[in-house]
Amino acid sequence: MKYLCLLVPALFTGILTYSQKKEEKQIFEPEVLKKAEAAKKLEPTEKICFDQRFHFISKSGGRSYEGCFWVDTRGGITASKTFDLNGRDPNCSFDIRQKRFHLLVHGMKGNEYIYYNRMEKVRATGQEELRHYVQTGNTHRNPLERVLENKILFKKMNAQEFIDNKYKALEYTTADGKSTLYLWGKNYPDEMNAYAYLGAFGLGYLKTNKGDFIIFKYVHGATEFSLTNMEDFSSSNACFDPTVFKVFEDTKINNLIAESEQSNQRLEREVARQQDRAANTNSPCAALKLEVLEYKKQEAEKKERLLKQMKNQNKPYSDPATVNALAKEYSFIEGIKMERRQLEYDLCVLKTDVEKGRYKPGSESYAKAVQKIACWERKIAEYKTFEEDIKAIDERNRNDVPKASKEKGEYYRDKILPKMATLQCR
Repeated sequence: MKYLCLLVPALFTGILTYSQKKEEKQIFEPEVLKKAEAAKKLEPTEKICFDQRFHFISKSGGRSYEGCFWVDTRGGITASKTFDLNGRDPNCSFDIRQKRFHLLVHGMKGNEYIYYNRMEKVRATGQEELRHYVQTGNTHRNPLERVLENKILFKKMNAQEFIDNKYKALEYTTADGKSTLYLWGKNYPDEMNAYAYLGAFGLGYLKTNKGDFIIFKYVHGATEFSLTNMEDFSSSNACFDPTVFKVFEDTKINNLIAESEQSNQRLEREVARQQDRAANTNSPCAALKLEVLEYKKQEAEKKERLLKQMKNQNKPYSDPATVNALAKEYSFIEGIKMERRQLEYDLCVLKTDVEKGRYKPGSESYAKAVQKIACWERKIAEYKTFEEDIKAIDERNRNDVPKASKEKGEYYRDKILPKMATLQCR
């Protein structure tokens, strides 16, 4: 859905200055990167004012997306909006009246909140009403850890110009070769160590032992992000006021837990009935149907556990032990695992129908069935590869849950997402 930005783009003057003489170039250093203690720890309904806004374009798997994020350089807070998946202008406002409003806010102190809207029916009137929620049961690592696994940077010979050729940034790569950054700064040493970051999607401010830089481009695997515009709001401030947002864990969790318990009971009965059918039938597909139901039950039980964890408001969400425990429960490919099992069952049913002559050879319906069988088989094979690769990541990082979680996220972004569009079956 296309939403026009409500704020007029402004030139990023006053924040960054650039002259023809290199020695006069000045780099703005966010206050929060000068003093780590300046970073704020947000409350979920606290008003946040930002002094800068960044626009970017992302490219992955041959597709392009536009997005934006806001930065509070005094308190170390970043807010990012979702991509426009249709390649249209992103929505860069804080207009909470929009049905699809969605905002991710994270701070350098380790807390992370997700603000979103949803339409809900009011029992008294039967009419739908727009409701505002914030999820607080989220955690993230140090922002720099999400961008650079290896903090040592080496200068390369390449350079690239950005934002109508106003800024010429030089290429740097990490020592492990996994990430490439195009940096704009006062000086460009051959080697330096990164130790603080403020921004989103790998873009924004980077502090190193050799000076301060702006990351104009971030490349990791097949995905890249590039800045297309920077705006200064230091004289006016753009604020997000979430006081009308209700904490999701306080208002909805109990209802969701009750619904989840009922769903689990229903799935238990379905599994029991299918177990009986599988034991008393010659159908080659009965066992696959049972596997689908058992997996649904397994995932439903996991969902209930996670909901009960979210309900516990005493959990220290920036505590590493809590992060690791939740990371172990989360699967980047849960939907793929479920769809693969369902596809195997559907494939079995369709093959059985073809073998029993329910599709007349030479007919259009027969040709479509054969085509669908071939497509499903390719899709199942790809899904199994995804599952095996994710399992291998877990196994080689069994003693390092944060590293495993990061690798799985990168694999999903760089390998799975670009391929999903090619695996559609008609």
